[in-house]
Amino acid sequence: MTGRDQEDISSVPPARLIAPAVVRDDAANVTADPDFLVEVEHIRAFVDEHGPLHDGGWLLCRTAGRPA
Repeated sequence: MTGRDQEDISSVPPARLIAPAVVRDDAANVTADPDFLVEVEHIRAFVDEHGPLHDGGWLLCRTAGRPA
């Protein structure tokens, strides 16, 4: 499943952009492997550890460290 056939961000009403969010930290994975991809099993493991995501919420994936 991809978002290819979904709404373009420019057509999403701004009210739908405000929702609960959680952050999955993948910075160490990307540092170790610049070609690292977040895959379905990573998300499932995150949900298993932290609980279900909010309906209509956002899952943000941090992929870089803090700037120096």
